[in-house]
Amino acid sequence: MAEQKGKAPSQNKEIRAKLQEIYDFLVDFTAINAYAYPDKKQYADLRDHLNAIRSRYQKRKPSKKITPTQPEEAK
Repeated sequence: MAEQKGKAPSQNKEIRAKLQEIYDFLVDFTAINAYAYPDKKQYADLRDHLNAIRSRYQKRKPSKKITPTQPEEAK
């Protein structure tokens, strides 16, 4: 078990990087095909579905809290 714990984070990073690469390729491929073949509705539909998923995911991300570096001046 101890050996698996040591290897898991690096494998997770590799898998995450590979999935991100595949996802980026899929999004680019879909966008290019939708632009190149406007008469094929399935490419435009797939692009729209991917954009909807991406926008939902971006809305769910927690926003980072901004901490002021300088105190605000009192008026």
